[in-house]
Amino acid sequence: DSIVITTTALLQPDTTQLAATSCDPTQTGVSVQTLTNQFGCDSIVITTTALLQPDTTQLAATSCDPTQTGVSVQTLTNQFGCDSVIVTTTFFDSTNCVQQTILKPENPGCADIANGRLSLEVLAGAPPFVFQWSNNLGNAGTGVIYNLNQQIEITGLPAGDYAVTITGSGGGNSEILTANLTATAPIALQVQTDRPACRTEPATLIWTGSGGTAPYLLKIDGWPVTGSNVRLPEGDYIISLEDSQGCQTDTLLVVEPTFLPAIALPPDTSIVLGSVLRIEAVTNLTLWSDISWQPLSDSICATCLTQEWIPLRSGSISVTIRDTAGCTASSTMYIFVKRTMELYIPNVFSPNNDGINDTWQIYAGNTNITLRTAAIYDRWGGLIYAWEGAVAPDSWPGWDGNAADRQSAGAGVYAYLLQIEWVDGTIEQLAGDVTILR
Repeated sequence: DSIVITTTALLQPDTTQLAATSCDPTQTGVSVQTLTNQFGCDSIVITTTALLQPDTTQLAATSCDPTQTGVSVQTLTNQFGCDSVIVTTTFFDSTNCVQQTILKPENPGCADIANGRLSLEVLAGAPPFVFQWSNNLGNAGTGVIYNLNQQIEITGLPAGDYAVTITGSGGGNSEILTANLTATAPIALQVQTDRPACRTEPATLIWTGSGGTAPYLLKIDGWPVTGSNVRLPEGDYIISLEDSQGCQTDTLLVVEPTFLPAIALPPDTSIVLGSVLRIEAVTNLTLWSDISWQPLSDSICATCLTQEWIPLRSGSISVTIRDTAGCTASSTMYIFVKRTMELYIPNVFSPNNDGINDTWQIYAGNTNITLRTAAIYDRWGGLIYAWEGAVAPDSWPGWDGNAADRQSAGAGVYAYLLQIEWVDGTIEQLAGDVTILR
């Protein structure tokens, strides 16, 4: 036998120290990595990663725009993920800036009011700035703008063409700006009323508006009105129209009272048949187009306010008047015709030629009647006197007390028979007695 004794010693692992940097804080620190070769031996790699600080660059710049001044920070990342910071400080430098101004016009809100304006704002240039303005109407003015981005308003301007000159500090830079202020057309208001003819109801307001800036607001005596059906009783009103800019125009509207024709006849009346009746209508018109009577009693003056005639029977009479606008008014009255005879017939006379009551005569007074026949009879019924012929009673010569043979009738009582005709053709017989005194 032979004996082989092998002593195997432990091979210590190989350790390697590495250093690294990173822009990512989460990647910093110490990392240990154990590696094994093909023989099973270990080697250890220890990597220490340090944080790489970003690179910072400071820059300086100038600007004519005050809004661009200040400090800006920009972070850039390269292809390895590392940051670099650029800090730029921008300073305002007006020495070489081109002057820049904004001119904003605002038109007058109302045509007849100078309330337009121009707004000035200098964005770039060397303050302070002196401005001068003028228009084609001969108005002008000046002012000062002390700072950039300071808004200055020129107010109370009428419509017109404007030129504004802005000059910077030292007079080096100057601008001329133009603007036109245009006014709206004046507000026009037309009003009228509509009311049905011959009616007393309130009138309907009809209006139209133009000019200004729609929409419009209608006011009556200062109170806003909505809706289209505006009714106005008689009276005076201030009608106003206001547009959306607050511009307003006013007009006076007079709603006249409705004038309706009126006519009136006298109260109902009575009259004795045969009498003349005269009636007169009273009206509030001084001019009219037509008058009509129903029935027409006085054809001689059919369109007169008066009628004069002899009513033959009771009834109503009406009158209608029409004015020049076609409106009418009517009135009616009732006439009661009385068949009352105002006839005086003496019952005694004395035909003795003494000049007193020598003739028997009858008297009709105001009664319009006709005596057609008169007959006198003695006590035995003998006709001793007769008259025939239509005559007014007061025009009848009467009976002188003689018989038909011209012999005097003796004293005594005699009967009479009279035939009376009314104006309407009615015949009435009147009988009685009369006494002769001798």
